[in-house]
Amino acid sequence: MNAAAAPALLPPLNILQVVSGLGVNGAVIHCELLTRALIARGHRVTVLARPGAWVGERLRQAGVRVVDGDMARWPPGDLRRIAALVQGEGFDVIHTHMTRADNFGIFLKWLTGVGCVATAHAHTVHPHWALADQVIAVSEATRRYHRRFNRVPARRIETIRNFIDFDRFAGVDICAARRRVRTPLGLDEATPLVGTLGHVVARKGQLHLVRALARLRASVPNVRLAVVGNAQPRYLNECQAEATRLGVSDRIFWTGERTADAPEIMAALDVYASSAVVEPFGMVVAEAMAAGRPVVATEVGGVPEFVTPGETGWLVPPKNPAALADALAHVLCLEDAARNAVAARGRAHVQANFTLESQVPRIEAVLTRVSRQHATRRKR
Repeated sequence: MNAAAAPALLPPLNILQVVSGLGVNGAVIHCELLTRALIARGHRVTVLARPGAWVGERLRQAGVRVVDGDMARWPPGDLRRIAALVQGEGFDVIHTHMTRADNFGIFLKWLTGVGCVATAHAHTVHPHWALADQVIAVSEATRRYHRRFNRVPARRIETIRNFIDFDRFAGVDICAARRRVRTPLGLDEATPLVGTLGHVVARKGQLHLVRALARLRASVPNVRLAVVGNAQPRYLNECQAEATRLGVSDRIFWTGERTADAPEIMAALDVYASSAVVEPFGMVVAEAMAAGRPVVATEVGGVPEFVTPGETGWLVPPKNPAALADALAHVLCLEDAARNAVAARGRAHVQANFTLESQVPRIEAVLTRVSRQHATRRKR
């Protein structure tokens, strides 16, 4: 039994997880994995999600109790309904994910007296972050952001870095996955394939990766690029128009969302590239490292906290296609042994520091502490 699934050493809690994302993103996946782990550790967990949300349907299928709510503060009907649920069922603590959920959680705290912990997965300016009993920042960069821009007091924010489902990405048969993913794309084993996964939106910077590809082909003529993820239509059009202008359209595969087989796609890549402009933690970069892929990533947000140049990966400045192309060329032209050694160190670093086993007990301790603080106040 792994540590995340082991019974908690602390008394079990009755936890309300509140998550406002409708689709799939890092915060939503974090909430899903954390909910499962907390239940496995003996806690009672109910999830409040918006109607039709991906995370609600997925957790319902796993037998988790899910309550639907749109998380509107006005008119106050939904707020009153959930507040009555919180009080009537004796929840010990509220734990929120994403801005809309956090705002709703603060109102629940005021109405019920139950403590609220907010996990900060993004860099957004909203004053309500400072009103949570405790903020968990998923990276040091995120902690600094919320201290500076949202004025969260130092005593009420701490860094517990994000985690990934390590076994899901590390347990893939690489040879089989490469064949299964590459064959439908018409690629053989020898064709260099760079890839990136995540929403195709401006903050993820795929436009800079397209421009880097145009430069990269000078040193790696047969290189190909796979861009995996749901796209914002206007930004996708901009990226595709730029690819056409630069003459690399025939070198790029735009696959759309591929959540179910993301680990196999990772395994099929020769290099994982992150061209993000904003990245509070860098979950997909960590997943690529868990999959044993060498990574080239922009030096933004939490990424430099676990990618050390030449040791666990390579870093480049953001919005700099020339530097990105040079780094990708360097990695692709390395001897296999040298490239694989860096990838192996990256995988080991992620396994040691960013797994459910290492991080869930720390989150559990924060939830317990806030629960006890509010229980003491209610007894006065």
